Amino acid sequence: MFIDAQMTHVVRGIIYLGDMVMIAQKRKSNPDWFKGRWHFPGGKVKKGESLEDALHREINEETGSVISLSNYIANTHVTNRDGKQFDIHYFKGEILLSKLNPGDDVVGLGIVNRQDLSRNLSSDYISQLPIPVRKYLRV
Repeated sequence: MFIDAQMTHVVRGIIYLGDMVMIAQKRKSNPDWFKGRWHFPGGKVKKGESLEDALHREINEETGSVISLSNYIANTHVTNRDGKQFDIHYFKGEILLSKLNPGDDVVGLGIVNRQDLSRNLSSDYISQLPIPVRKYLRV
């Protein structure tokens, strides 16, 4: 997939274990707007890295999991409080092997029912999800 090299790209995984979805909690010391909050795991794409490779790397760093990606769901363009712009890309995948070991910039991991996502994710996080992701998750 072609990505604009001038833009900061971020990948997020909606990663399933059976009918359950993985979520992660950012460390409170994380400098971005969702520090301490629950989110879909992922992170920034490194220069020269494909979106898919970046998501595999980030999921492994944050959760100790090995995943399989099945679908690209959607992307959205976000501008943070400092005016920095990001393209955030969402993929669907499944856990192949997991230690569920928080690492990197994550302090907690959870596997929750899709129906419980709106109780575990903040309303402002959910509101920033692209419409196709919200429809897909039914949140």
